[in-house]
Amino acid sequence: MSDFARPQLMRPRYRLQREQRLARPVDEVFAFFADAANLERLTPATRR
Repeated sequence: MSDFARPQLMRPRYRLQREQRLARPVDEVFAFFADAANLERLTPATRR
């Protein structure tokens, strides 16, 4: 059987999309996420 006729086994693809709107100026939000000192505040307690 040629490669062309052989069915391809493919893993299913998944896409997780998330959107969250913040009532803050972009500069303020960017500064918060850019500061590594805020990682602990962002990390769930079960992952610390």
